[in-house]
Amino acid sequence: MQVWPLQSPDKLAAAREIAARVSADFIRGYIGSVTLISPKLINMMSQRPEMRQLLPVVAADAGPKPDGPRSAVEFEPSAEAVLSRILPKYLEFTIYAAMLETDAAFYAAQLVAMSNASDNAKKLIDQLTVQMNNARQAAITKEILEIVGGAEALAG
Repeated sequence: MQVWPLQSPDKLAAAREIAARVSADFIRGYIGSVTLISPKLINMMSQRPEMRQLLPVVAADAGPKPDGPRSAVEFEPSAEAVLSRILPKYLEFTIYAAMLETDAAFYAAQLVAMSNASDNAKKLIDQLTVQMNNARQAAITKEILEIVGGAEALAG
């Protein structure tokens, strides 16, 4: 099992390298399937891991299949030639998109964390300001009481 991290300074070059290696190994028959696991950005507050089977390519279910004869499909060039040209591009695009979505999920999580930290800091500042004002008011009240007590002692 080969694992490639999706964090790279040159994401497009890394995606091309991975796609070329994987498609060549798949076409040669060295590997039977390729699964991509990456974060899926649901929204700013939510990301979920997503597991996608890239190879072999499975057609999406487009509904019921018609019964009866179908027309023959001819490939020019051969199906193998088409596959060998298209497969690396499909993999490159899919892997590159996963890398970008991974970055988007990371930055969204970072933004949410920093926003929460800023909100918590503002609440803490407000609480500490109230405490400081209460302490200052208590000190002023104590001084006034001492002055009044001293004035009454002198008068009395």
